[in-house]
Amino acid sequence: LADAVVSIARAEEKIAALIEDTRDIKVAVNNTYERLHDVELATTKNTSDLKTLNKFFWIIASATITVAVSAFVVAEGVI
Repeated sequence: LADAVVSIARAEEKIAALIEDTRDIKVAVNNTYERLHDVELATTKNTSDLKTLNKFFWIIASATITVAVSAFVVAEGVI
């Protein structure tokens, strides 16, 4: 009977430890989920900013090329 009581006590200790570990894992998963959500929001914002910057770059590049070609044409007297 004493061995059975000791075995039950050990099993209860293991169950208590497992419950505590499960709580810790749930907290860690929730924290990770929140951090991942924050990263998703930042990525979406950065993507939008990069699209805008890309458009601005090509507008400036196009304008520069247009001015350079116009200057060349005027300098050569083509028109």
